[in-house]
Amino acid sequence: MEASPVESFQDMSPALQDTIRLLSQIKFDRASPIHRQISKSVGDLIRIGKLSEGTRIPSIQILTKVWDVTLGTINQGLRPLMQEGLLTRKRRVGTIVQKLTRSQCLGIYLTDPWTLERQGSMFFPSTFLLLQEAAADLGWGLRFWLDSRPPAEHGVPMPELVQAIDRQEITGLIVPQACTQEFPWLRQLPIPLAAINGWDGEPLIAHHVQQLYAEFAERFAAKGCKSMGVLLPFGRETSLAEQAQHFECFERSGQKTGLETRREWILAQEAGDHASYAYYQFRRLMALAQRPDALIVFPDTLADGVILSALESGLRVPEDMKFGFHTYQAAAPLCPFEAIWAETSIASVARLLIVFLRDQLEGLVSPVRITLPFRFYEGSALRLTSDSAASAKKSNVS
Repeated sequence: MEASPVESFQDMSPALQDTIRLLSQIKFDRASPIHRQISKSVGDLIRIGKLSEGTRIPSIQILTKVWDVTLGTINQGLRPLMQEGLLTRKRRVGTIVQKLTRSQCLGIYLTDPWTLERQGSMFFPSTFLLLQEAAADLGWGLRFWLDSRPPAEHGVPMPELVQAIDRQEITGLIVPQACTQEFPWLRQLPIPLAAINGWDGEPLIAHHVQQLYAEFAERFAAKGCKSMGVLLPFGRETSLAEQAQHFECFERSGQKTGLETRREWILAQEAGDHASYAYYQFRRLMALAQRPDALIVFPDTLADGVILSALESGLRVPEDMKFGFHTYQAAAPLCPFEAIWAETSIASVARLLIVFLRDQLEGLVSPVRITLPFRFYEGSALRLTSDSAASAKKSNVS
């Protein structure tokens, strides 16, 4: 007769044997991703109190025998619980349950899983890591919701998120990216909200769009440019008010600096893959009989496509055209020619999101809209990256 999981570990403490006995009752549907079943089943046991705070979780090696699954699958299944803060690892102890109270856990809502790797930008992965660090400093955990429903269903609340709020599992919500049809139900959630971009008149952390266009225009004019264009992507997450703001600030900065702006030099359409979109939009610009002396490229996800297209076209930069690119700190694209760069600090974004929610939770009055300023500099991203690395090396040596 084959021994039960508990009988196989008789030399362990009674408490650990009880935990193994409880976990051995979890049964998996082999037709569905097992790591997700592990996350849900173990998470539910913690939330209902069957795995109480301080309970030691058996090692990964033991769990492979208990569940008859691979080490990688178990690690993948437990990782979200670590990120959420339900589990923690302690040196010389192992993995233990750390049940969070409502005031200790924030949620992050993503409009779709694709956002995690959004068009090759380092913004989202870097922001999530910094958010985890900032939340951990306050003793908070983070929990992620990836809304993989078809776009047509995004007009109604995500059931799993609403249930978590009803069960008081989270106390605030961060929305890095949302689409227009999600705004109404997100507004009505009964918890504090912090969004990186989205809708007018709501708690919002957004780029300083006026500064972006004004500074680029002034720098272009100082370099002798007589005209400028702009390349932007619009999609489901872009509100009409946001689009209008970009157009208005672009045209106003041109008028103020005396730079000509034409409708055909405003390249703004709905974009799927940002790099491909930027590549072909720039080719379209190059095909025009008259081209602008300078081009603003925003956001950072368009840079790679424009740089490749410019190099293939044989364009002499900056003699034939000058460029203004947006980038994030420590995540500039490889660019072999001189350009003007408008840099956003990812650390500032993460810090503001956490502070914004903390103030709301403590009943403090926060501004409705927080704008993120840019840091402008000029040069080749290749040279600047090399200079930064050399500087860091020198600093480490000293």
